[in-house]
Amino acid sequence: MVLPVESGSQRVLKHLMKKPLKLEVSQRVANDCRDLGIYTVTNILIGIPGETKADIEETRRNLRSINSNWFNVFCTNPLVGSEIHAIAKKHGYIREDSLGSDHKIATIETPDFSREYIQEMQYLLNLELNFVCNNDMRLGEYKTALEGLEHVIKVKEDHAFAWFYAGECHKQLGDTEQAAACRRRYDQYATTPFWKQYVSKFALPFPE
Repeated sequence: MVLPVESGSQRVLKHLMKKPLKLEVSQRVANDCRDLGIYTVTNILIGIPGETKADIEETRRNLRSINSNWFNVFCTNPLVGSEIHAIAKKHGYIREDSLGSDHKIATIETPDFSREYIQEMQYLLNLELNFVCNNDMRLGEYKTALEGLEHVIKVKEDHAFAWFYAGECHKQLGDTEQAAACRRRYDQYATTPFWKQYVSKFALPFPE
């Protein structure tokens, strides 16, 4: 089940997205689904005009309390003809060539944040929520967590975080051979320039 939470900031939900949804409701729905064995994916959107860095930090903190199995974190990239697109265009917040077709690429820049900031926060939130603070692992649901991590590896074979946490799952499940194999793959990718910065930021172990 997809949960359209959209933001962890009550101000953003109420005043910018005009969405009468409270964090407690999202928490309860995610918990109920987990109790019923329903896998949930929570959609999050950052970078809407009017949002601030403080709002995004609030979102970052609050989303940890929603026990969803997975989080999709998107960048605001409004469709032409939408209210948000009109606002962004009016204030010069959006590139002229943007058609709002790819929510993985940040296109809006306001006095509160740059495109580069939103792009980086989108990736950091993804790493934090789906890997470092993975709810399935935290709650001891290692088989479920492993399924999600293995899916990531199929899509992006060099995903260092996916290999590391897959190894942790195998270790908890008692499969030491697979845990060691995953750790070797993690060691292979963790020292590359791209992954080294995130390994350091989240204090994952550096390969010996």
